[in-house]
Amino acid sequence: MKVKVIFPGKIKVCFRKGPTGYLRQDPSDEAKRIKDNPNLQDKSSPQSEDKVKENAHSVVFMRGGDVSDRQEVLGEYVLQFGKYKGKSFRWLLENDVGYTIFLTKKVEEEERAGQFKPEGPKKDSLLSFLEYSRSFQEIEDLIKYLAGRSVAPPVRNEEDNLVGFGINADKTWRDIWESRADGYAAFILKKQCVPGSKMYRLQQYLTQKKSQLQSVSAELASAGLAASASHPPEMEDDEELERMMLSISPSKLQGQLTLLPVTSAQYTASTPPSGPSAAAGQSFSGLPAASTGCRYLPTCFSSPPSLQTGGVNPQSLTFMVLTSLVWYPKIPKTTVNSLLSVKNLTEECTPAHPRNPPPQLSYDHDIRQWKCSQQQKIWMKTELESMSLWPGSIPVSNPMKIVSLWRLPPQPELMDTITDLPSPKYFQLHAFFIWKPENDTLMARLRYNYALPCMEDCRQPQVTSAGVGRPRVIAGITGQYYLFSSRLCCKVCKKKWYTDNPQWLEKLPKRFTNLLPAVLTYKKAICKSLLDELRHTGKAPTDMANQVMEMMHLKYERAHLAYLLSCQNIIDAEAGKYGQKSITGFLRKKTQPVPFGEYDDPSGWNGIAVSAHYLTDCLLYEYQRQEGAIKKLLQGTFGQAFRSDHTRKVARKVTFTSGTMSSYAIMNETWMIISWVMVQSETDKSLEPMYRGLANRYRMAEMEKAHYQWVDRDCCAPFRVPDPHKTEHLNWEAWQTTDDIIAEATSRSLQNTCASRSHFNQHITIKLDLFHCMRRFLRECVTENHALYSSFCQFLSAAFSVVDQEHLQKLKDAYTFCGIQPANPTKQHIRNHCRTKIPQPGELLRRVEDVIHHFHLAADPNGVPLYKSSMLKAWRIQRVHILRGCLSDLEVAGEILYRHGGTLQLNHVQGEGAKVPVWIPIRGTSQQEGYHFHQAQWVTGTLVSSELFQAQGMTGMTRWNFQRLVDLKQPGFQLPGAFEPSLIADLNTVSERLLGMPKYPALWVSNRDTGERFGLEYVEPGCRPVVLDWEKHKTKTTQPKPKIIP
Repeated sequence: MKVKVIFPGKIKVCFRKGPTGYLRQDPSDEAKRIKDNPNLQDKSSPQSEDKVKENAHSVVFMRGGDVSDRQEVLGEYVLQFGKYKGKSFRWLLENDVGYTIFLTKKVEEEERAGQFKPEGPKKDSLLSFLEYSRSFQEIEDLIKYLAGRSVAPPVRNEEDNLVGFGINADKTWRDIWESRADGYAAFILKKQCVPGSKMYRLQQYLTQKKSQLQSVSAELASAGLAASASHPPEMEDDEELERMMLSISPSKLQGQLTLLPVTSAQYTASTPPSGPSAAAGQSFSGLPAASTGCRYLPTCFSSPPSLQTGGVNPQSLTFMVLTSLVWYPKIPKTTVNSLLSVKNLTEECTPAHPRNPPPQLSYDHDIRQWKCSQQQKIWMKTELESMSLWPGSIPVSNPMKIVSLWRLPPQPELMDTITDLPSPKYFQLHAFFIWKPENDTLMARLRYNYALPCMEDCRQPQVTSAGVGRPRVIAGITGQYYLFSSRLCCKVCKKKWYTDNPQWLEKLPKRFTNLLPAVLTYKKAICKSLLDELRHTGKAPTDMANQVMEMMHLKYERAHLAYLLSCQNIIDAEAGKYGQKSITGFLRKKTQPVPFGEYDDPSGWNGIAVSAHYLTDCLLYEYQRQEGAIKKLLQGTFGQAFRSDHTRKVARKVTFTSGTMSSYAIMNETWMIISWVMVQSETDKSLEPMYRGLANRYRMAEMEKAHYQWVDRDCCAPFRVPDPHKTEHLNWEAWQTTDDIIAEATSRSLQNTCASRSHFNQHITIKLDLFHCMRRFLRECVTENHALYSSFCQFLSAAFSVVDQEHLQKLKDAYTFCGIQPANPTKQHIRNHCRTKIPQPGELLRRVEDVIHHFHLAADPNGVPLYKSSMLKAWRIQRVHILRGCLSDLEVAGEILYRHGGTLQLNHVQGEGAKVPVWIPIRGTSQQEGYHFHQAQWVTGTLVSSELFQAQGMTGMTRWNFQRLVDLKQPGFQLPGAFEPSLIADLNTVSERLLGMPKYPALWVSNRDTGERFGLEYVEPGCRPVVLDWEKHKTKTTQPKPKIIP
């Protein structure tokens, strides 16, 4: 019988339909709001197809949908192109079906023309969306209906074709050509069209008309010159005309004369037309219908600057018209009189442009767009001029001025103000960094022959400067400064951008970005020193924001104090405090200093505010940049003895709808973390993908796998222990171990089928950690404040651990050599300088059972017993582990149980007798408990987002591993003084390429990815994956969320 699975979270597409039941193709109100407002549109970089698919699977799974249904999963795909970027496929079908039909037709036209290139995330998203839309019968029916509609009947003349697109869809081709003065025809001619499309056919028509116009103009010009050569010009006798010509200065004659066709209908306004020329005198857009019905006058449409700027000089225009009459004497006198009118002449000669075009933009226009104070603008412009970086500035005479990109403000205390008091403007300047990669004078040494890339990835880019640039404020650890970035343009694709664009900076080589002092994000920018401090200290973003704001306000207050002290110095000198009065006090009218202004005064200090949210965004951005190097370092860590443990200390700081998670980490013999994952269920099945990844890591590195592992649970085959009776714990016979109990515990198979044995190494030896075993005994005590609790802990610890007598005797001899009497070593010295051993099962069972028997029914003076009634079941469970040898030490040689940590002189006494060894234990998970404490400190706050949890957890774990390498102090082991994963990776790569070996071989890892996932990215079998949306902090909080229709 087939079981029908019900998915309560399955969502269907709700199409918008009209009153008659057909699909509506107009956009909804929400879609119109997004199309009309660019601020609501997503401008982030597109995601890859795999990332979109993974997020869609997670969304469908979390809401209870069917992840096996491809149509439902595609509905949660996020668009990576167009104005609706960031919206799901289902949302687009519900809000704008017309846009879907447009995309379908566009792709079909490009495919027919052979110009469709399915490359890149945008094209992948487009193809996936078309597949999703075609899976609906409603969309297929609409496409068939639109394709089967009757097309417009063919026109008799080609010029009568309708445009069919854009704002001029209802106009004919003839209308577009006749109204070409508005610039629309020129716009169509510059576009790159798909062959066969409506725009392409209109473009061909306009190109043909333009070529015809040029050929006709050339023929008419040649015909006019031939006619003038065959008939020498003769000027009519006109005394008035002669006086006007003689009265005009020859200096008015400027520009180049061209031929303007004037029809008979244009120059016979005062004289009735006659002859054949009047009958054929119809013109089309200033061109004659026939050459017999027009005359040609010299005009100045292209040459005189007065016509181009809108300022018409009547005398100049009159002289041009009169000089044209010398060569064309057949024009009637009435026409000459009408053309002498300045008003009519300007109407004939002015092109179809605005008579007063906007003035040319100067550098002041760019300065007004700078977001800084006025004095900061003036000073930065002066510095750029001195470095010959401003348009029109003189070349630099001293080359030493351009060897530094930093510009520091002048010291205002050293400036002489003559009679005036010091101005606060000089105390309110901030340093700035010049970033102009395209400048040959400044960056020639850095660039050499390297061609800067284009923003649109052109194959042969031609990047040049496209403006002065703009300053961008940078938040630093000790204050703020500005990054002055230039504006670039690609001559191939005409794209313009600023050099501080993060997407463009990613295309540059490392030598460029390494020069920048700041990390640029999508909105603001942060200094690398501040980001290093935030990553190094591990402070909460709120605490770091408070620290940064305190430093910035301190710098502001010091500047204010310096200003007041400078004014006080001058006032005291004028008052004769230093022995002689100065005369400047009598020349100056103002006696009070100008107010300095507040911290956030836009015209003064113009201080910025750094928020905790912005620092969080910067921390996430930095982690994304470091993520690859962090994962490679973790994948390059190995070990021969594993210690694994679960904890919920750090897991409580992040919550999910699926419930509380647990942290599971594996530590090697040097206390370095090999792997760390977050799991939702503490079972072996949830750890199988992690151990498969570990096996793949060892296999790719050709390393020997670990053979020993200490765990906190599931160390042997499963077993059952019955619950004792209510008063059974009062009888000691129920606690005793019999031969039947021993045989039952050790007769069957003792090995378990845990994830490490089944997916990593089938021969691995698994032991139970002593700390967890003892903790299970101590939890069954009534309270830690019991009078017998401390004694029970000491006896139980002594029962589990046996000190090596040989090492203990050496320690006593060292005590005697140092003169310490009596020679009774302390617990701390025994722990550090003597190896301990957990006995074998038989001896260990006897020792622990004696301790249990000694405190059985023991009570304090108030009669309160030490044990709970549940202690009996805990003893029976741990007794099975003792009998199976889960706690006893291995009989192995080498540094498996202990690692030799060198020697030291006891009590700082010199001599061979005072030298004692240092032993570092490897077995157990006691050190891992300390790691859990530090891990909880790395994740700041009590409740954080999943993205911040992942970033802080992974960063802290990598720094933990680096510190363990430092603590090893191995001879010949070179390590950097500071740790920054991506910087060390780049340094090793460049060093290996140039010098033949990496600078830090201990941190040199392979570029091969083992495919392992860590932290919250780890996906358990049968559990919902945690969605990590690294781009959600870039979306506007005011953007309305789409309604999900069930």
